[in-house]
Amino acid sequence: MDAMITTMDRAGRLVVPKAVRDAVGLAAGEVQVEASGGAVMITVPASPLVKRRGLLMLANGAGLGDEQVRAARLDGQR
Repeated sequence: MDAMITTMDRAGRLVVPKAVRDAVGLAAGEVQVEASGGAVMITVPASPLVKRRGLLMLANGAGLGDEQVRAARLDGQR
C-alpha cells in the first residue's frame, strides 16, 4: 500500500484512511501506540475472535485455550 497523507487535529486525533483501516483490520477500540525515532507505530491487538453477523467466530482457524473461552464467555455476559 502506498503512503497516504492524512490530518491530525489540535487534540492529537489522527484520521486513519479507510483503506488502511480495512487492510489491517483496525476498528474502534484500543490499539497499542509507540514511538521509534521519527515514526509512530500503531499496532492492532490480535484476537482469535471476530464478530460476523452478530456471532463470535474464530479468525483464520485459530484455536482457543480454556482461558480464552472463559474470557469470551464472561465478556459476552457483561
